[in-house]
Amino acid sequence: MSTEKQLQANKENAQRGGVKTPEGKATASMNALKHGLLSSHIVLQNEKQGIFDELLARVEKALKPVGHVEGVLAERIAINIWRMQRFYRAEQAQMDFYREQLANLDFLGSKANSVMGIMTHSETDKLLRYEAAIERGFYRALHELQRLQAARRGESTTLPLTLDIDVSENKYGE
Repeated sequence: MSTEKQLQANKENAQRGGVKTPEGKATASMNALKHGLLSSHIVLQNEKQGIFDELLARVEKALKPVGHVEGVLAERIAINIWRMQRFYRAEQAQMDFYREQLANLDFLGSKANSVMGIMTHSETDKLLRYEAAIERGFYRALHELQRLQAARRGESTTLPLTLDIDVSENKYGE
């Protein structure tokens, strides 16, 4: 249990420390960043805004959005493409890291591949879930944009199909 004097000293220390400037706060906000796949920032500090802007321009040129909603969907598509590229870099960096770690473990010999598989399984599963979510977002935005553009051209469109599945009961008696 802390004494009253320790609690007071802790409060005083807390007032003195911490990041004060906007630049420092922006830097500190990135401290926990590992791969950036879930980042709220589109372009990370180690990425170039100009390259993203070029990607967005190419996507808009290819998709030819008209109006605000189509523009937002085109931007969403570009963001998902950007994040997929980030995913591939993160996946490669992860594999390079584990290969380097195994190279330092000469005593494993022929068991190195199986150990690498164990070491990377949980992280790889997590990255693959992120990849699947990014791909779903990409295709969802692309299909919605295509549907809106077809409707704008006067073509008949169908609503996206959804399927409700009840998994609350086991119908097979298992």
